[in-house]
Amino acid sequence: MIDMRLCFVVLGIVSLLKLTTVAHGESVQKLAQFQWKNRLIVGKTEDARFVQHLQERASRLTEEITDRDLLILIHYRDRWLILGTEHPPQLHDQLMAEIQTKTRKHDLALIGLDGGVKNRYSIATFSLMNVFQQIDRMPMRMRELAEQE
Repeated sequence: MIDMRLCFVVLGIVSLLKLTTVAHGESVQKLAQFQWKNRLIVGKTEDARFVQHLQERASRLTEEITDRDLLILIHYRDRWLILGTEHPPQLHDQLMAEIQTKTRKHDLALIGLDGGVKNRYSIATFSLMNVFQQIDRMPMRMRELAEQE
């Protein structure tokens, strides 16, 4: 006979896993599809040096990015650069209008799990380490860290 408590535990774990990120290959048309699943860095640039630097830093900081449920979505020369996941979703160009609303006159924006803009950055002063520090001071992140201990 199947233990019903075990079934509920397994169902709970599966449900949590589904909430951790947007599904592989999922078509994303609105940033709200990431809400309660991922924190985001979003933006647009034509600066090749910034993109290269960001890719190099992100590859060295994969564990830190993953631990914070962070995805980096950068629109670069008519294509999407997606960092922070091995299974990137399909992003539609209509996201650009929404990203421009979030970033305003800045190049990049940090969006929290709740979908709200937490900070805006220029490319000239952007630092992933500063983003990590900001995320780690957020109440939801502090709760995540407390639950891990």
